[in-house]
Amino acid sequence: MSDPLAPAQQAGPSPAACVIRPGLVSALQAQGDTGRRALSLMRDAAHVLNNTGAFHAPYEVAQSCLRGALNSVLSIAGEEFPGLRGATKTVAEAAGAVTDAWRRQHEVEAADLDVLADAVEELRVEQADRGGFRTWQIGHLVAEQTRAATRTIPAQPGAPARTATRHRSRSRPRP
Repeated sequence: MSDPLAPAQQAGPSPAACVIRPGLVSALQAQGDTGRRALSLMRDAAHVLNNTGAFHAPYEVAQSCLRGALNSVLSIAGEEFPGLRGATKTVAEAAGAVTDAWRRQHEVEAADLDVLADAVEELRVEQADRGGFRTWQIGHLVAEQTRAATRTIPAQPGAPARTATRHRSRSRPRP
């Protein structure tokens, strides 16, 4: 009788070994502690996928490691973007100001109500655009990590000049 708690037995070797490309390793290491955390989690995922027989739920473990790695990479971009959390915080602050004014004076200034109404509208927009925060975060990360340098290529006699774009990756994060 087999042990239901024993790791799954692998039928044979993995069809392809999971590896992390050296360029990605270098890029993540250059991002400091956050990049190294992402790299460690990616290495753990690769280890799991290369040794599926040693784990009860290897693909779920690998997915979890990769989600953590992705969160680490995205945190490099920061958190100061429009999004649901920011909109919720703004509504809470505006509602707090209205509540405090009511408790102190038993009246609320029109300007305070306008701020609250604007905050509620912003929150509604963010609720309708689920994932907007991550879109901003990813866009910022891509823009910061890859720079396009444009240069003009001299034309051959009789040919028009061309523009070439060369992408380069930064080796360290900006302060």
